[in-house]
Amino acid sequence: MPRSWAIGDVDLHLDVDGTRVRGALERTLRDALRSGRLAPGTRLPSSRALARDLGLARNTVAAAYAQLVAEGCLVVFGPYVSDNVVPLRSHVERTAEVPIITLAGSEGALGEWCFALNNGSMAEEPVMLAAVLKADGHSRIAIAHETSLIGKEYLGYAERAYEGAGLQIVGSVAIPQVETDKVDAVTSLRATNPDAVVHVGENNVLQANIYAPRGTVRIKSKTQATGAFLGDHVRIGQNVTLRLDSAFK
Repeated sequence: MPRSWAIGDVDLHLDVDGTRVRGALERTLRDALRSGRLAPGTRLPSSRALARDLGLARNTVAAAYAQLVAEGCLVVFGPYVSDNVVPLRSHVERTAEVPIITLAGSEGALGEWCFALNNGSMAEEPVMLAAVLKADGHSRIAIAHETSLIGKEYLGYAERAYEGAGLQIVGSVAIPQVETDKVDAVTSLRATNPDAVVHVGENNVLQANIYAPRGTVRIKSKTQATGAFLGDHVRIGQNVTLRLDSAFK
């Protein structure tokens, strides 16, 4: 029974005969690739999407893709992932052998099949921030970190970088990534009498009025910030969405 589908501007036709569906699919794709009808770099549908379009079992399409990967006709890339790439890596390395591209900053995610496409480096960023804090005249640092794998890893790198720069870490507190009241966390950090408070994490949503006439206000990269931010130094990271307005009505 003939079945047709399109990839970009290329129409492909699949002729299946009885139980030889997988072989027919392999031949159709192989011939299209070798003849140049499918150009190098063409993105094919996922196994789930193609199975749905052709009315086939997903396992049939996945097996056909796997055979073409083994022949060197196809390359399969895994999903873009964030924090969950850390526990996922061992499975990818051991069984899947499919490249995973992570946007997270975690150095612990990298491996033979796990690659980073992140904005900056978790290991390098605290070193640069330590230099900024020291240049601005700060010495007593309090740290707020996210309650996540990435947040804990950020904290470890920050502690080593700040101590290596001769800065004193006077306290740290974990805060949730979700929007919630963080008054208790801020109060506990304030009790340590710091001259700078640093938040380590990513993709933050910040609603605050910050007044630090003798301090530095730094808004990290990829932050959505709403509020009033006043300080001796105000530093804005990359890809920050900033709305200058009172965070409280």
